[in-house]
Amino acid sequence: TGLPKGVTEAMGGWPVLLRDGSYAGPKEEAKAPRHPRSAVGIRADGKWVFAVIDGRQTKSVGTTFTETAAIMKWLECK
Repeated sequence: TGLPKGVTEAMGGWPVLLRDGSYAGPKEEAKAPRHPRSAVGIRADGKWVFAVIDGRQTKSVGTTFTETAAIMKWLECK
């Protein structure tokens, strides 16, 4: 499978939205309309944060990359 020995599952993601607490995502929001999103972050204390953002519905429209980064920063991710 190409995974290291003993690894049975892996997860990837794009783009990096925060780096050292500052926005590091795509510069052009036009390339990132509102969508449902999943995000994974790490706090300064080493704890992992997993966020799932609903969307494509009347009452939940999703987020842009910038909005997702702001949520992760609010959750104290770096």
